[in-house]
Amino acid sequence: MRYLCSLLSCLLTANLTACAAESGPQHLWQSATSLVLQCPPGQDCAGTVDYRALYIDENGRQVYLSFDGDLPLSAPNAAAMAKAFHYGDLYWPEGQGMAAAHLQADGGGDGRLRFLPAQPGRLRAEAVLTRYRVVVERSGGEECRLDDVAGICHSETVVKKPLRILLDFPLPAAAGQAPARQPGI
Repeated sequence: MRYLCSLLSCLLTANLTACAAESGPQHLWQSATSLVLQCPPGQDCAGTVDYRALYIDENGRQVYLSFDGDLPLSAPNAAAMAKAFHYGDLYWPEGQGMAAAHLQADGGGDGRLRFLPAQPGRLRAEAVLTRYRVVVERSGGEECRLDDVAGICHSETVVKKPLRILLDFPLPAAAGQAPARQPGI
């Protein structure tokens, strides 16, 4: 019955691509480790900044979410997070390579990000991807450029299959307590 209701909802909205992603494979990225607050280089996160970013790199998965500088971390809610959101990048191991997806507030990119209601002090969101890229690095071989200084080449494959990723992470304790650092991705 759940499948039938979901299918009827898809048909009524006439957005089959989005519905396929919502009913496709699902991953849960959850952690007890808090997201790290990042601000522009040389600027204190407790002060006025152009942007604030939330970042985590754990178990081979990376999440980087960029927001307006006035991100309300003291009392966040799904609507405030969505309003302040600029873009996000997700990275995770896939086969022999690394998968990546880029999400934008305007709906561009590889899918959409929707912020969900969460308990105080947590960020919950749902990334509904319509596609993502998988990059596999190799060294040597005929397919690699000979002028590559590092001697490493890569192949990139665009995977056009729906994927849903649920994010559930603790927020930083306070904006002034987190270290300001430049994104590493």
